Amino acid sequence: LPSFVTIDEEGLRSAVFSIKGSRSPGVDDISVGFLQRNFESLKCVLLYMINGFIQQRALPDVLKTAIVRPVLKGGKPTVIGNYRPISILPVVGHLLEKHLVSMMTSFLDRYPIVPETQYGFVPGRGTQLLLDDVADYLNSAFDDNMFSCALFLDVSKAFDTVNHSVLLRKLFKAGFRGPFFDMLSNLLSGRSQRVRVGHELSAVRYLKVGVPQGSVLSPLLFNIYVSDLPSVIESCTCYQYADDTLLISRHINFASALDILQVNANKAMDWYSMNLLKVNVDKTKLMCFRNPLKHGFVDKPFFTSWYIVRPLYLCPC
Repeated sequence: LPSFVTIDEEGLRSAVFSIKGSRSPGVDDISVGFLQRNFESLKCVLLYMINGFIQQRALPDVLKTAIVRPVLKGGKPTVIGNYRPISILPVVGHLLEKHLVSMMTSFLDRYPIVPETQYGFVPGRGTQLLLDDVADYLNSAFDDNMFSCALFLDVSKAFDTVNHSVLLRKLFKAGFRGPFFDMLSNLLSGRSQRVRVGHELSAVRYLKVGVPQGSVLSPLLFNIYVSDLPSVIESCTCYQYADDTLLISRHINFASALDILQVNANKAMDWYSMNLLKVNVDKTKLMCFRNPLKHGFVDKPFFTSWYIVRPLYLCPC
């Protein structure tokens, strides 16, 4: 159980000045730049507020309201799908969450709650290490004259569809209990958002599912949510990067490698169903690899749920 302590002046100063001063204000219209310029005058008020939230184990709902700004990713501005939603939360709530992240990270560093299969949002790990490890695994299969079959699983709107009851159950099991659990439970409840376009602001929409978008807590919460997925996988190697999952099987016989992957894909699909996440079958891809001197690929159907996925690539690497 992590120690749930109040924030001191040093911790507050570190949190305030670790945020980019150009960050847009939230629904409270308080900018980070304003807090940074006037920190000495405001520090006592901020400490009183944030430590009051900690002692009450609750953050006011107004400080959990996000302003969503649509940002054009590219393409025609008249196409809604070309916009990415950016959520901006009030800075005072953001400071509290940064304090909680510090305590949660310290706790997770001491206990193996997030598995080594997870490369996303884990200090010292990342995409490059993931790519290196996958390449090494495939190369070792080549050296042993084995076939490798890889299934790339894509989850639809994973962060936005996390079930709060399931997440809280996993947080409790992981060791977040007592006042800390109460605080996390409160931070998940009473969430809302409003969309801002120019000077126009939409009506409030309340959020019943999902980890809070725009919150520094969300990556940690999501990693805990999917931390038990690898436990259902057998005879396959599992790699995770946040909501993306890669399963790789290998065998001297291609059909056997595909059969092993099929068994574990079924287990993964069952896990997603039980945890109320939906796999995007259109973006789920199957790739098969072999030593260029080895032959034996067969045209065999592969299923994710009732959807047939055929190898996207037959790669004689």
